Amino acid sequence: MEQLTEKLKQIDRAMVISDSAFKHLLLRKISEMKLLLDVSFKSFQEVIRDLVGCYPNQARIALQKSQNLTPELADILLRNSLLAGESNHNSKLLELFVIKKEYQSYLTRDPLNLARYENRTILVVGDDKADDFFNRARAMLPVSANVIDYACSYPKNKRIRLIGCSSFKDEIRFLLEETASLLEQGVAFGNIRIHQLPKAYVPYAKEVFGLAGIDLWFPETASLWEYEAIKKIVSELKEISKTDLRAAAEAVLRKNQGTDPRLLGDLADLLNGYLKSDFVVSEVLDDLIYQLKNTPASRPEQTNVLVCENLLHANITEADHVFVIGCHQDHFPMVHLDDDYLTDSEKDFWGLINSRTKNQTERRNCLELMEKAGQVAITFDQESIIPVSSFLLNLPKRIIVEKTRFFGKIEESFSDHLDLLQLGKKLDLFYKYGQADQELSILTQNYPNSGYRKYSHAFQGLDRESWAKYLKKPLVLSYTSIDKYYQCGFLFYLEKVLKVFRPANEEVLFLGNLIHGILCDLFKEGNIEDADEFVRTKMEAFYVEKGLMVSKRDRFFMEKYQSALKPFYDFLEKQKQNSAFRLAGLEKEYSVELKKDPLVILKGKIDKILTGEVGGKTYTAVIDYKTSRAEINFDRIFYGLNMQLMIYFYLLAQTEELPGGFAGGYLQRVMPPGILSRIEGQTYEEQLQDFFRLMGYSSSDHRVLRAIDPNFGTEDRLIQNLKINKDGSFSAGSRVMNEEVFQKLLALVETKIKEAVNAIISGHFPINPKKLGSFDSCQFCSYRDLCGRDEDDYQVLPEQKNLAFLGGKNDSE
Repeated sequence: MEQLTEKLKQIDRAMVISDSAFKHLLLRKISEMKLLLDVSFKSFQEVIRDLVGCYPNQARIALQKSQNLTPELADILLRNSLLAGESNHNSKLLELFVIKKEYQSYLTRDPLNLARYENRTILVVGDDKADDFFNRARAMLPVSANVIDYACSYPKNKRIRLIGCSSFKDEIRFLLEETASLLEQGVAFGNIRIHQLPKAYVPYAKEVFGLAGIDLWFPETASLWEYEAIKKIVSELKEISKTDLRAAAEAVLRKNQGTDPRLLGDLADLLNGYLKSDFVVSEVLDDLIYQLKNTPASRPEQTNVLVCENLLHANITEADHVFVIGCHQDHFPMVHLDDDYLTDSEKDFWGLINSRTKNQTERRNCLELMEKAGQVAITFDQESIIPVSSFLLNLPKRIIVEKTRFFGKIEESFSDHLDLLQLGKKLDLFYKYGQADQELSILTQNYPNSGYRKYSHAFQGLDRESWAKYLKKPLVLSYTSIDKYYQCGFLFYLEKVLKVFRPANEEVLFLGNLIHGILCDLFKEGNIEDADEFVRTKMEAFYVEKGLMVSKRDRFFMEKYQSALKPFYDFLEKQKQNSAFRLAGLEKEYSVELKKDPLVILKGKIDKILTGEVGGKTYTAVIDYKTSRAEINFDRIFYGLNMQLMIYFYLLAQTEELPGGFAGGYLQRVMPPGILSRIEGQTYEEQLQDFFRLMGYSSSDHRVLRAIDPNFGTEDRLIQNLKINKDGSFSAGSRVMNEEVFQKLLALVETKIKEAVNAIISGHFPINPKKLGSFDSCQFCSYRDLCGRDEDDYQVLPEQKNLAFLGGKNDSE
């Protein structure tokens, strides 16, 4: 660096072209030396923009429209056209040349920029000649410019350490021991340089360094599109797609002022790129989403952390300790394949850099990294099926390799948490296979009370201060979350507080969304001549909306769903024709404020609401469709369970959409299993009809029941569990209730909701699964391995029958 500053002192109006990191390093050196120099700086990208130019968003949108292209393909064509020369070598090269000519007017390149490079000495630092765009820019520099490639000199002989490990986990342990030791010696975080880790190593590295209390930072950031706040703003733009873009952007940004300022700033920067033209929102929406997916969100600079990054273009000094972990084939150096838009033969035709040249440059950069650093340690997994990088086998003689084997320093420790984890693994091997070694002996002596094979059930929840860190305002609850809280407080804690999610049956969830959407469309459409064709079209549209390809497997199941939905649709049509109740709502969403401080909101979406007038009074029925297991038992409401339908009635009551009385609350099964069990004396069609019947609780008023189902209690009934005695009374087991019982049940549901809310906001999340008759909270739980519950943790609840807990008898008794 001193040599470069001395050279700059001798040059008038010097220009330095480098990356931003080297620029800051040089400026710091100039400041330390208290020099006043006449020098200007340009980054590689700035030189490319000055001399080669770049296309604005307007060009990409114009190309999309003219050729009906995706934003991604339009971007690829425009970028590559910057390198195009006149050619009819093949259709692809000719297309790029034509695009370059047609869109020349869009190119942002100021002719005056060239004058800034004339008659001056230009020092280029760190150009590896591997960037076609910068190579093109260099070729356009004026003849009067004196261009000098500046390169640093390195020691003639360089020693590096090559460490073999027994697994990739040992490689990470080596990295931890080395970096922790350096930090203990007072080496600055900034002088411990870790080359980017193989992807398979990253999760374990985060875990190990986290347990050791050392922050490990990976600069690769998520794209803006991965943030829900950004998706929400884009959906709001979509709702006003015919509006002028400037007005729409100002409106949505103003509306979302509470969003993270960094995200809003990033989004505003992207939107500003479109405002040079008069666009409406719909014209730029697809292109904006493409930009959001390819633009990383800005992140604050991190201090006192170890950074894992690509060091091949970083500024490395003799004070740096460099670690290259996982030095296997294709990782160090990385291998470039012939898989760009332009093939190697096409690149050769235009004199561009092909993959072979890129690989040579990559190897040269790896060698330069090793020469620049003060200390270099490289590790590899000796047991890996992927061979060690051939690059290490062909190093020049000036690189002296010291080969060692890592066994770990068991007498030194940097983390109690990591030691206890290692002790647990060692004890597992000892108890299962009788394996014992010196490390196990040392660990057991140092941690005699490790808690191995022990579990503390003392956890009851979070204190107020800890809970405040997790509590998001508003706290939004649903029937599902309240039901999970009553099933087990710890289950709620894992999913709603810690955000731990285990994959559920994704196919069932997908099927549920698909069927609910189709049913909603069926009802909205009204009279449909060809239900089969309607269902098939809606299914294909659903796949397109989700961005999914319809595979042969999907096509098979679509036919199965279609064959099941046809008889279900016929059943619904029969129900609609026979019933005096009419549709009042489909997939209707409700929201009720339960508490102001902290703000707690209860939300729910009701699949189907029916209303009918009987005797001058309006009655309401609620139906929820089930594509999987359906079970309903209002007796469990006494314990806060099975409250879905009654919570829907609670939402209706709170929003004043329950003007009259209770008619019924039902579940309705939609998708029968592949094969129905044969029932003697019933045809398959009769079994299907029985399967589709409404399951639930009905009003005990015969007039209301006849209005819903004129055939109730007969073979043609639409509702299950309703039987009439000869005297007209309901038989035992019929699920009916009068208005008084319904109101008591509604009041109990409100009490249960409030009890759950108060317990949740107080941070009470005990391990308390329930057993109630055949019901077991843990039966289908995905987290049984996390809670460590035993039989003593169960709350065994006595069964309630016929709603007797409401203080009276069910009308069917």
